[in-house]
Amino acid sequence: NSSVTHLCLFDSQMTDDSVAIISRSLHCNQALVSLNLGGNRISDAGAICLAETLTMNSALRSLKLHGNQIGDEGATALAHACTRNSSLTSLHCGYNKMTCKGTEQC
Repeated sequence: NSSVTHLCLFDSQMTDDSVAIISRSLHCNQALVSLNLGGNRISDAGAICLAETLTMNSALRSLKLHGNQIGDEGATALAHACTRNSSLTSLHCGYNKMTCKGTEQC
C-alpha cells in the first residue's frame, strides 16, 4: 500500500517470524518512512532480518526497536546496515539485551 507512511506495531507480540514477513514487504515498499516495532519479542534473528532489509530499502527514515530482546549479534548487524543505508536517520534500540560490546558497534 503506497498510502501508508507510518506503521506502529508497538507491543503487538511481534516475533522474529512476524518481522521476517514485514521485512520481505519492505524490500519493495518505498512509501513507509516510520516503523515502530518497540515492545515486542524480537531477538537477534529478527534484527538481522531487518538489517538485511535496511541495505535495500531507501525510504525508511525512522525505525524503533526499543524494548525487545535484541542482543549483541543483532545490534552489530543493524550497525553495519546503517553504514550502507543513507535514508535511515533515527534508530531506537534502547531497553534490549545488548551489552557494551553490541552498543560499541552502533
